[in-house]
Amino acid sequence: MILVLSGTEEGKEIVRRLHAEGLSLLTTVATDYGKKMFEQLGLETVCLQGRLDVHGFFRLIKEKGIDTMVDATHPYAIEVSQHAMDACKKQYPVYPF
Repeated sequence: MILVLSGTEEGKEIVRRLHAEGLSLLTTVATDYGKKMFEQLGLETVCLQGRLDVHGFFRLIKEKGIDTMVDATHPYAIEVSQHAMDACKKQYPVYPF
């Protein structure tokens, strides 16, 4: 399952194209406006609204079997990007050889 962190026009387009290809995906948005964007595209079933911290992302990764994450958030959304990266590292730790 692919998780797209959205919040930009590019994120919306990525989700639209992945969905059109029939891929299993979810997207997250922080605001009502973001959710409405996906509702207008008929993609409300793949859109989760709400701000997630590290624990929220980690839980979502485990519960939904997320194996790929695409960060299409705004360049200034540093905190959400860091939370997502930290959750990925927690779920999929990299060990040195």
